[in-house]
Amino acid sequence: FMEEDVEVTHIHNPSFFYVQRKIDCDKLKKLFRMINTKPKKKLPQNLIPSVGMVYLGQFTHDSNWYRALVTSVKPDACEVLVHYIDYGNNELLKISQLRECPTEYHLENVPAFALPCGLWEIKPSRGEIWDTEAVKVFAELITNVTLQLFIMEYEKGNNSIKCNVELRRPWKTSGITNDL
Repeated sequence: FMEEDVEVTHIHNPSFFYVQRKIDCDKLKKLFRMINTKPKKKLPQNLIPSVGMVYLGQFTHDSNWYRALVTSVKPDACEVLVHYIDYGNNELLKISQLRECPTEYHLENVPAFALPCGLWEIKPSRGEIWDTEAVKVFAELITNVTLQLFIMEYEKGNNSIKCNVELRRPWKTSGITNDL
């Protein structure tokens, strides 16, 4: 078992969410400062971003820049769907909200800080889809709190690996799933 202190950064449902390790907090802050204080090079005029490439994306909610993996390009090539690799969330951006990663920082070599996870041996009560209330309760239990993460197994998917985990509050001995 691997035990880590983590904070949940993005939630789809109890079977799929993202965490950041607390020990990476200083590295992530340094990366954020570096990305947001240096001048950013605009993309060439007619360049269509490549799916699978990491750029800097300007997050709509705070206008800051984050590492953004392009996951799809709209047919008109004016917008792209990006995955913020250090937080786990996705967003549709205009091409004008993308910048090249400064090559001197080798940001493509820095591993993503968001770790994809799912609760171990926990499934939706009715079939494959989580109901809204279960997702809401899960989010309330794990948002804005440091948790202990125990990796129970790794699940291979399409070009990715998800960790099936048990989450615990540091002051409790039983897992968060006992609260669901």
